[in-house]
Amino acid sequence: MRAAFIRALSRAAEKDSRIMLITGDLGYRYLEPFAEKFPDRYLNIGVAEANLVTVAAGLATTGFIPFVYSIATFASMRAFEQIRNDVSLQNLNVKIVGIGAGFAYTKAGPTHHSVEDIALIRTLPNITVIAPVDTNQAYSATIAAAKHRGPVYLRLGRNPESGVFAKPPPFTIGKGTVISGGKDMAILATGTTVGLAHEIAGKISGVVKSPTIAVFPSIVPLDHALLRTLVRGHRIWVTVEEHRQSGGFGTAVGEWLLTQTGKIPRLVKAGARDAHSQLSAEHKELMKEAGLTTGDVARRIRATLRSQRR
Repeated sequence: MRAAFIRALSRAAEKDSRIMLITGDLGYRYLEPFAEKFPDRYLNIGVAEANLVTVAAGLATTGFIPFVYSIATFASMRAFEQIRNDVSLQNLNVKIVGIGAGFAYTKAGPTHHSVEDIALIRTLPNITVIAPVDTNQAYSATIAAAKHRGPVYLRLGRNPESGVFAKPPPFTIGKGTVISGGKDMAILATGTTVGLAHEIAGKISGVVKSPTIAVFPSIVPLDHALLRTLVRGHRIWVTVEEHRQSGGFGTAVGEWLLTQTGKIPRLVKAGARDAHSQLSAEHKELMKEAGLTTGDVARRIRATLRSQRR
């Protein structure tokens, strides 16, 4: 996803001389093409994420469109005060790019596992939150973020699977897409969890033959029109995200459901357990400890279906 982001940002920068890239002493292999092509619009501030955001905010007040690039945990948490006061409060045109979201930084350990960032950032007014589902969508989302006037948090995971989309699709902030039509149950995926969503659908095929799978790269704002469509004909929803169960995409969907009248689907939030981990391991092991395996989610779905029959 990082390579797709840089390709898209370079293309956007060719058309808009206001675009800048600011990094915190990382990403050289991916960022070098941009730095070489636009040396006067590239800054390495060093390992000082709070300063990165403040510098970006200052640049935005002069008309630039700065993209702040750092590891998701540090971009969202270490710089949270600056994001709140310098970017959100002032509604400045700053784009914050959090790379390695979820458990992407596997063996780097829990300090680098970004499973709280959506919960934090979506509490702030004015900020759009985007989590592309694959490399091609990351390209399109970057172009959209550059054109959008206002703060954006672009959450990039590491996606080993080939794409959901064969080429960069049209991207509209606030819109999701149904990628597999079905009925009775809807699986709502965000970020790099579409492969897991398909595995879950296969695992429960004995009890739900044809679940709908929809992708929601735009977390703030959510696609309310698509959610309203999915209410019809689906008695259970499963949200899937590489993030804690508390405060993330699933919580945002649940909050929307609570505003609806009439019969609404039961909600299963498939996210990482709300418990700290001390594990430094491969991605598969981290997902297992977090309760995010196909089997874990399938068991919760079956339990919910059984409770509905009582």
